[in-house]
Amino acid sequence: MQRIQHFESASMQFAQRDINLYQTEEALFAMVLQAERLKLNILLAEQREDMARAELSNMISRVAFLLQEWSRSTYFATISPLNRADYRLILSLAMRDANEMFSYAQERCYLAAKTAEYRINPDPGAAYINGTIENIMKARRTEDLLTYLNGLKQDVYGQQIKQGARQTDSLKLSVRHFIVQNNIIKTDAEGEIVPGESTFETHLDESGEPSDAEAVSDSDWLAFLNSHCVFDSKINARKLEFVFSTSLTARAKNPLHIPTSRGMLLSWNGDKPSKQNGVTINISGRGLSIGTDERVRINLKQEGSSVIRYKKWDTEPTAMRLWNLESVMSNAIAAINGKAPTVLTGDSYRPSTPQFHERSPANDRWVFTIRGDMGGGVNAKLLEELDKIRDIEITFDVTYFTPSSRKRTED
Repeated sequence: MQRIQHFESASMQFAQRDINLYQTEEALFAMVLQAERLKLNILLAEQREDMARAELSNMISRVAFLLQEWSRSTYFATISPLNRADYRLILSLAMRDANEMFSYAQERCYLAAKTAEYRINPDPGAAYINGTIENIMKARRTEDLLTYLNGLKQDVYGQQIKQGARQTDSLKLSVRHFIVQNNIIKTDAEGEIVPGESTFETHLDESGEPSDAEAVSDSDWLAFLNSHCVFDSKINARKLEFVFSTSLTARAKNPLHIPTSRGMLLSWNGDKPSKQNGVTINISGRGLSIGTDERVRINLKQEGSSVIRYKKWDTEPTAMRLWNLESVMSNAIAAINGKAPTVLTGDSYRPSTPQFHERSPANDRWVFTIRGDMGGGVNAKLLEELDKIRDIEITFDVTYFTPSSRKRTED
C-alpha cells in the first residue's frame, strides 16, 4: 500500500516536473520571441535613423543650394541694370509713353467712331454706334480697341449696304433771289429773267410806295451789296462780305429740300465741270469788265452748325441730326456769267472746293468774302462794279440716298 502511495507521489512529482518544464520552455520561447521582436524593432529604428539621416542630408544639401542661389541672385540683382537709377528712369519714361500712346490710340478710335457715325448718319438712338463708342471709352487694352474697330468696320459696311448707292445732283442757290430776297423767277434760254413769268418780293420804291417791280428789286439788291462792301483797315482795301445760312426745310424753291433724300453731303472729285466740284460760285452781271483770263478770288467759309437728315422728309420731317464741325474756308475762283477758268492758278485758289467734301450743304453760318487786296486788282475792279452784278449763284454738288424708283420733284 505504501509502495503504491510512493509510486503515485512520484508520478505526481514527475507530472508536476513536466508541467514546470513545459511552462519554462514556453516562457523561454516567449522570451526568445520577444528578443526577436526587439531585434526587429532595433532594425526598424536603425532604418528610420538612416532615413532621417538621409533626409537631413538632403535638407542640408537643399539649404546649401538655396544659399548658393540666394548668393547668385544677390549678385545678379547687384549688377542688374533694372536696379540702376538711369534704367529705372528710362523704364518709367517708356511706361509713360506707352500710356500716352494708348490714350492717343483711344482718342483716334473715338474719332473714327464719330466719323463713322457722321458718315452713315444713323438714328441718334442707334445702339450699334453708341455701344461701340462707349466700349472704346471703357477699353483698357489695345486688343479691345482692335476688336471694337473691327466691329465698327462691319457695322459701317452693313449700314452702307442697307443705304444703297448714292445719287449725285447739282443744286443751284441764288443769293439774290433766295437769300436776300424772296423772288420766284423764270429765265429764258439765255439766262435772262422773264418778267411776265417772274414774281419779285415787294419793296419800297423811291417814293416810299410798295412795289414788286424788277427795277425796285434791282435797287434793293444793289443796296444790299453796297451795305456789305466796306473798307477794311486791316487789309487796307474794300471787301464785300456777308453771312448767310442754308437749310433743308420745305421753304418754297429751296434747292436743298429734296423730300425723298437723306444723308445729303457735298461731293468733290475734281476740278473739271463734268466732275463733282463741291461748291462753285458764279457771278452773273451785265457789262462786267472782268475778262475771261482774269480770276475773281473768293473766300467762302463754313463755320456754323450743319444739319443732315437720317430719314426722308416725307417720312419724318424732323428726322435731322445737328453736327458741330470745325470751321473750314475754301479759296475759290468764281465763274463770270457761267464761264469758269480752265487753268488753275499757282496759289491755293481753284474753281472747285475740295475743303467742303462730305460736309453738309445745310449750315447756319456761311461767310462769303471778296477782298479787294486779292486777285492782283481783279477783285478791286469787281468791287467797283457792284451795280453791274445781277446775282451771285452758289452751286452745291451733292450726293444723297433716295429710293431709285423716286426722282426729285419740284416743291
